[in-house]
Amino acid sequence: MAKKAAVITAKGFGDGLMMMIASHRLLNEGYEVTTYNPHLYQMQEWFPDHKFAITPDDIEEYDLIVLQNDNSAQSKAIICDYRIGRLSNLSVFYPTHEPHKHGPLTSWDQKFDASVPMTNNIAAAISSLLDLPEVSKNNGLVVPAHLERNPKRVIIHPTSTTPLRTWTRSKFISLGKWLLTQGLTPCFITSPSEWSQWHELRKLGFEVPLLKNLSEVAATVYQSRFMIGNESGISHLASNLGLPTLVVCGNAKRIALWRPGWYAGSVVTPPNWVPNIKGLRLRDNKWQHFISTAQVKNQTKSYLTAP
Repeated sequence: MAKKAAVITAKGFGDGLMMMIASHRLLNEGYEVTTYNPHLYQMQEWFPDHKFAITPDDIEEYDLIVLQNDNSAQSKAIICDYRIGRLSNLSVFYPTHEPHKHGPLTSWDQKFDASVPMTNNIAAAISSLLDLPEVSKNNGLVVPAHLERNPKRVIIHPTSTTPLRTWTRSKFISLGKWLLTQGLTPCFITSPSEWSQWHELRKLGFEVPLLKNLSEVAATVYQSRFMIGNESGISHLASNLGLPTLVVCGNAKRIALWRPGWYAGSVVTPPNWVPNIKGLRLRDNKWQHFISTAQVKNQTKSYLTAP
């Protein structure tokens, strides 16, 4: 009988895609794997060999549990259960680890290197955990055979989980207008709940499809040339699907770890001179004002000349 493994990710869609690197490696090593994430079930067609669930209620049965620590109540409860002996064989993947906050690492725990992308860290961590010499970022994603690239479409993802990670709406629209002048088709993608705030942009000549689930999002992203947007799960999806990405964000230190890590891409952040002193925090709270549309255009031009 195959050993059973649970991979418990943080709640984000991008987190789920990246932690699928661990799930797929475990599957290839003969484990029967269940990946817990609130979004990935919508991508079942794209991960035909994998099993998904949402809430890790009964995890005592697993021979191995891999937990992506996100400092949530769920993560803390699972780690507590391990420390008091209710769970065995738990490996915690720590994107960041502070001994005074998280306690000591166990021999199974994995501490990430904040200077390289999460994808690289996860691939190295699961290889280390399983004592395997090879490192692979393959997460098992399979593109449906009927989909083809559209060299004219440029994905723009103008939203994110929080305003602090969201570039300015008017600048995204200005960027879209410029892309039209380059003979390209800007395609603004949002969640169904956000669509009503953006669909009027179709009057400007943009595509603004109503995408009902993440499988439809993935199909639209795959059938494109490249992607521009905020730090979000969609940027990780685009990279996972082989598209170059351009991520606009406010925190250069954070994005070193959280940037898309499959297909190579670029990042635009505020200039180093923008202050972040206590009581002002311009870099954290007002970074959008320090990244111009012209900066993003200049980065985009390199994609336009690529084959």
